[in-house]
Amino acid sequence: MAAQLNAAASGSAVSGAVAMFAFGLGTAPLMLGFGTASGLLPRQWKERMMTALAVVVIVFGVTYLNRGAMLLGSPVTLQSARNAVFGQSASVDAAGYAIAPDGVTEVPLVIEGTRFVPETLSIPAGTPVRLIVDRRESSPCSDQLAVPALGVLAGLADNATTVVELPATADGRYTLTCGMGMMSGSLVVGGPGSATAPTASAATPAETPSVPACACCGNSGTGESVEGAASVEGDVQRISVDATNGYDPNVIRLTAGVPVEITFSQASGCMAEAMSGGLDFYADLTGGPQTIRIEADALQPGEYSFSCGMQMAFGTIIVE
Repeated sequence: MAAQLNAAASGSAVSGAVAMFAFGLGTAPLMLGFGTASGLLPRQWKERMMTALAVVVIVFGVTYLNRGAMLLGSPVTLQSARNAVFGQSASVDAAGYAIAPDGVTEVPLVIEGTRFVPETLSIPAGTPVRLIVDRRESSPCSDQLAVPALGVLAGLADNATTVVELPATADGRYTLTCGMGMMSGSLVVGGPGSATAPTASAATPAETPSVPACACCGNSGTGESVEGAASVEGDVQRISVDATNGYDPNVIRLTAGVPVEITFSQASGCMAEAMSGGLDFYADLTGGPQTIRIEADALQPGEYSFSCGMQMAFGTIIVE
């Protein structure tokens, strides 16, 4: 079918015929070989093989139908069915993100491992939003970002940051996917806490609660504040954070104007990622301890939040 569509799209009877002739020559050896091999198989094996092939064809059919539904922005997809059964993934709220000088809300989004991090973003309704897409791979599957219901299809540079403009949008839930309909994500417009755009300037740190909190993870869920101060070693300050069961410490005090290296321990589950919009860092902790470095010019006095990738465990960085 793909070959026929390609031939039809050529716009020429001669070009289409040549394309189909080439396709026939290319597939003839495989078809002859398959026919010969199947003729040599015992009848019982042949019946089993045909059953297995029928299942494979059904799986491929459902997969491609689902990709088409994703690219059309359909509310009914395998992902929506999964969410209905197992619940929606936790969303990352855009409230508190910076507003650019031109008044557009800027929201960071990471693409890594052919998936969106976070998978669900909650953004304000009725105002333009600028996605700052940090694509940390070169897989063909993620070289485009699509929001079908908004008419957005943007090319993404390999291992680089690309700006994607979203128009002012009404309340609702919108499919976020790739140009091939393989990646699954959501934009929740007008979700809790995002009905209005943030008022901080781009240079102002996002305000955070002074005491971190968490719904399910470790000491962050107790409301107890565990403070730690970075030690200055030469021209850099360093501190280690245990992320295996909440953040310890969950309040980090740093000195302004001095680069810092923060080492997060290996973690899994809801603590598998550490990220901060205000300080623009992201770390995948599943493979082992990760050290993130923040340069001096980014450490302006103020309070900055950091959290796990699911926004369930939180911490605060205080720069003085």
